[in-house]
Amino acid sequence: GCLVLDRSEFPRDKTCAGGLIPHTLGLLEDLGLALDVPHVRVDRARVETGSTPVSVAQRGICWVVRRREFDAMLLDAARERGIEVRCGSKVHALRRDGDRIRVETSEGTILARAVVGADGSGSLVRRSLVDPGEGWVARAAMADVPTGRPAPDDLFEFDFRSIRGGFAGYERAFPC
Repeated sequence: GCLVLDRSEFPRDKTCAGGLIPHTLGLLEDLGLALDVPHVRVDRARVETGSTPVSVAQRGICWVVRRREFDAMLLDAARERGIEVRCGSKVHALRRDGDRIRVETSEGTILARAVVGADGSGSLVRRSLVDPGEGWVARAAMADVPTGRPAPDDLFEFDFRSIRGGFAGYERAFPC
């Protein structure tokens, strides 16, 4: 069988993850799923770098969702298909054990034939099983705030100008 472990409890908010590209909608369709949560289709994008802004106009560049709702939809679909989902289960360690992978969790040990790591930029799965090399870790913060200006409902913006001031990051504004 298939088992999904997630250290988080759902529903939950997920920073910087509300934009679904067209390929994602195709994958949902392949799985027999519709985008069955509130969403906004984005047809235009603007990227600020400090020089000339770059603008793109194309129907369906992406769709913006709240991850709280999208994740709940995906978890419900997994459960309906007989996949066991354990929320609040933290993975502490992974190691190869013959032709299996030993996964030590807050709920005990699991022996798996395969493991898919979807645990972010500091991936324990990657560090334990794939690449012992160093990498960097990113942090994100999210806030829903009014922009103080009218904004088209079909536009998302990325602003990288803060990098010139020494901030290693960017701002984004997605319609919601």
